[in-house]
Amino acid sequence: MDTSSRTSVALSTVLLQRAFGVSPEAVPMDPDLDAMLARADAALIIGDNALFLNPQSDIRKLDLGALWTEFTGLPFVYAVWAGWPDAMGPDEVVLLQRARDEGVAQSDEVARAYYPDDPGRQAVAKRYLRDNIQYFLGDEELDGLRTFYRYAAEAGLVAGGRQLQFYD
Repeated sequence: MDTSSRTSVALSTVLLQRAFGVSPEAVPMDPDLDAMLARADAALIIGDNALFLNPQSDIRKLDLGALWTEFTGLPFVYAVWAGWPDAMGPDEVVLLQRARDEGVAQSDEVARAYYPDDPGRQAVAKRYLRDNIQYFLGDEELDGLRTFYRYAAEAGLVAGGRQLQFYD
């Protein structure tokens, strides 16, 4: 499992257990597909390493978000801003929301800056930032987040018993 994201490792584990009835032995590794598959039957690759993975005809790829939605009927929330209770007040929340809005409005510029010398990757990144990422938490996203948290707690992947709390 790619060590870049504990959330994706937990999601993979939850889906393998619940959707496929498999309890994997997670082996943490750097995201090198050849090295991972030399050691294990499957590999978790995330982020740019997955987005720009060279297609190999004999490797079956699964999109974790699509599999989650197919299994639960809910969207998956990959990232949120998180903090301790009372770490932020309403003014700081507004600043984070403005930063989000400015970033969304400039997603093409973000892609160009991230891949300044690679127009092909810029195009993929622009599409990904524009079409694949949802930047707001609605009721369905909150249901998906709560369901994942519950499943992860039941699998012993997070400390259970705590309720998710949200800043207004």
